[in-house]
Amino acid sequence: MLAQRCLHAAWHGGSLHAAPTTMVRLARMACRPSLDRLLQQQQQQQHLQPARLGVACAAGLQIGKPYTAPASKPVSFDEMGLIPTLMDALRAAEFSKPTEIQSMSVPAILSGGDFLLCSQTGSGKTMAYLLPIVHMLKQREGEEGYVRRAKRPKVVVLGPTKELTEQIASVAKSLCHHAKFRAVCCNANTGMSAQAQRMAGPVDMLVATPQRLLQHQEAGNVALGDVQWLVIDEADTMFDQGFGEDVTKLLGMLRNKQPPVQVVLVSATMTKAVKRLADAQLPNLLRLEASGFHRPTAGARQEFRVLPPGGDKLQMLLELLQADVAKRRKVLVFCGSLDSCRAVEHSCADRDLPTVCYHGDMPLAARKESMALFAGSALVPDADAPSIMVATDLAARGLDFPGSIDHVINFDFPGNAIDYLHRSGRTARAGAKGLVTSLVGPRDRRLATAIQYAVDKGLPLDQVTASGAQPTAAAAGQRGARPSQHPQQKGPQGGAELQLVRWNPDHKFLHLRNGEPVVPFKDLLQGKAGEERKKLLHEIAMDVREWRRWRHARAAAKAGKRREKEAQVVAAGKKAPRQHQETPEERWKQKAAKKRNKGASTWGERGSGGRRNSR
Repeated sequence: MLAQRCLHAAWHGGSLHAAPTTMVRLARMACRPSLDRLLQQQQQQQHLQPARLGVACAAGLQIGKPYTAPASKPVSFDEMGLIPTLMDALRAAEFSKPTEIQSMSVPAILSGGDFLLCSQTGSGKTMAYLLPIVHMLKQREGEEGYVRRAKRPKVVVLGPTKELTEQIASVAKSLCHHAKFRAVCCNANTGMSAQAQRMAGPVDMLVATPQRLLQHQEAGNVALGDVQWLVIDEADTMFDQGFGEDVTKLLGMLRNKQPPVQVVLVSATMTKAVKRLADAQLPNLLRLEASGFHRPTAGARQEFRVLPPGGDKLQMLLELLQADVAKRRKVLVFCGSLDSCRAVEHSCADRDLPTVCYHGDMPLAARKESMALFAGSALVPDADAPSIMVATDLAARGLDFPGSIDHVINFDFPGNAIDYLHRSGRTARAGAKGLVTSLVGPRDRRLATAIQYAVDKGLPLDQVTASGAQPTAAAAGQRGARPSQHPQQKGPQGGAELQLVRWNPDHKFLHLRNGEPVVPFKDLLQGKAGEERKKLLHEIAMDVREWRRWRHARAAAKAGKRREKEAQVVAAGKKAPRQHQETPEERWKQKAAKKRNKGASTWGERGSGGRRNSR
């Protein structure tokens, strides 16, 4: 309270020299921001400073057994031994060198078995599973007894959305065209009758959403008895969007037939739902994990811009977009809601910025039209061609935008690190370069700081939260980061693991020498006035609030450790259990009551004595 009064006095231009000695001492100890960080922020007000919080990075989910790859991986498509027709398709698509996940997955899938492909967005996962499957399908075509039948596909590929299934189908048709196969796409974009007519003839590959595939199966339009390969693309998104029950039903149906199908799961992140599916129905699943998994794309530069106190985030966005339009860049702006998306679109229209929208409230035909206009903006010489797309998270997962996106802007900061990964993966795809800029408001600062810390340290983002804990030793050891030196303790709830948080003077307050700060609080405010003084005091107040959170976390960790030791002593029979363990609040109330009682008794004695003396 004294420190807050001291801050209030300094905010209104008061001097700390006139404050009581105790108040100045408390203000110095409670408000010691790093001078270097404050000076740097004065030079770059809009950029997020180095991480002031740690990263809660527990050991990520491990799904399946790691696949032991051969000693030498193929470095070109020629070394994979693919059929000539697929090599012609690759040359026609101008693919010259396989990506890391393609070099790992093509030989592995050809060898047989169930696999989980884990790689970052934009790394070519679709081609990684289609190439070996089409290769094996072409080989079995020459075997005795192979018959192509109507309504009976050999390959089934499941996707979560209409856009993604159409995107997969376009890639599959380009390969099947050279291999003389037939691929059909089934989703809610067209009617059931039209799709049933397309499947009435011989079908080799079927790309569909889970719900539409089950509808066709119940109607008798498709039979799954001849399916030999099943691919579940974007498996994490399947469960996030509510298709988990349909996927589990289809997988159980195909795994129980003889011979069972070969299953390939594809995911950009590992989630608990995917792990439950793998543990229940795929006990022999092998995991293929690329080196950049759960990390932003290597070619994308990450920038975090903090909204200053009283600043206008929309104005900051418009300044960025005007600079990008002047440089003829393609920009993708992500918003957290439809209202935010419409607000950004109207503001861009008022500034005559060419903009298109992409969100779930638009019909599919309108979304396709927006995608076509946005894709052709780099080729159209007209300056009015829309080079800016304002979208919700509907465009964040699975979609491969035609051409390349130069700049991704998070107008509304994502709610978690996984969404940040998917959003940032829209740029710097297939080895290109890109920029990701995030506008960070007051509510987003903790998560943004944790994400920036993980990006700078090269840590995976799958378990990043806005907690004040440091990475665990297990996660740091697995990912190549520096292991934590602090032992794990039980939190106040007794179940969740909590790290003992140590104060980091490089990011927070300065060192103490003999109990006194190196840079006194009053010296930091000397010569500061106006807006500069307010911004500095705002930073000090933010530091004080985070220092209090750190102090509370440390006290909770110590209390949990003390309770754990007492429980061990009681369990060993060395000490009788307490009937009631006082909480800090109860102890504080007891102390306050003692002070009140003591004051009342003292006043009564003095008062009665005075009356007796007066008599």
